[in-house]
Amino acid sequence: MTLAKRIQTCTELTPAEQQLASYILSHKETVLQLSISELAKETFLSPSSIHRFTHKLGLTGFKELKIELAQLLLEPPASDINVNFPFTKEDSLQHMSKQLLELYEITLSDTLSYVNHSHCQKVAMLLSKADTIDIYTHAHNAYPAGVFSDRMLAIGKKVRCPHSFYEQRAVALSSNPSHAAIVISYSGKASFIPAVLKILRKKRIPVVLISKPDARKDFPQIRYHLSISNQEHLQNRISQFSSHISLQYLLDLLYCFIFKLNYDDNLRILNESIYLLDDRQLDSDNK
Repeated sequence: MTLAKRIQTCTELTPAEQQLASYILSHKETVLQLSISELAKETFLSPSSIHRFTHKLGLTGFKELKIELAQLLLEPPASDINVNFPFTKEDSLQHMSKQLLELYEITLSDTLSYVNHSHCQKVAMLLSKADTIDIYTHAHNAYPAGVFSDRMLAIGKKVRCPHSFYEQRAVALSSNPSHAAIVISYSGKASFIPAVLKILRKKRIPVVLISKPDARKDFPQIRYHLSISNQEHLQNRISQFSSHISLQYLLDLLYCFIFKLNYDDNLRILNESIYLLDDRQLDSDNK
């Protein structure tokens, strides 16, 4: 996760620390030349306050912050593609193809910049140990959730994806502490969330929220949060190209992380089940 993303997703910063973050991002090259004492003097803070700030961002100290800042300066300039309207009515099919490819590339790159591998590892372990994984989402997010569910089922993990609001609440009510829940909502504003979370909290079910970064602040009670790319407008768009791609990529990563935890056993289960799940008559050398 880049320094800018660390700052954007950190919900524990005080007003003074938010001002410090703003100064650092606005004066990257200057801060790289400063010692911690000099930065403290520039921002009217103490060196210990700056150390606490770096620790909240998950960094070991000021030296690591400067390394992250240097990497931020090396990032390529942002693309000017409009993820909400990646093509116009005048565009040729060839240009539309290139624009959509660029949209995929910048969305995947942006999603990866949010990935905290240590945190993802904890989420993967939580889901791997759960007897049942319940996924709560709706609309277009149901498709990538279903793909993730199919992959998990193929390695012997029980996954439920209730669709209707009634079914979601019924599944939540039937869950127990051996379950884990994934709540997927780009905005975090989906109408099904409050009722489901109320039930899950009462039953003490661990919850993983997948949403755009700033939705995290509305759910301080949720311990696990994974961010997807937040470049897409909630309504003013041709389609949910960016959020769909981002979610699919993140769920694919999560599946890979879970698979790796017990790689040999999962590979064995997959090899054993594929011949029962796929009844096509294929040649042995078919690829």
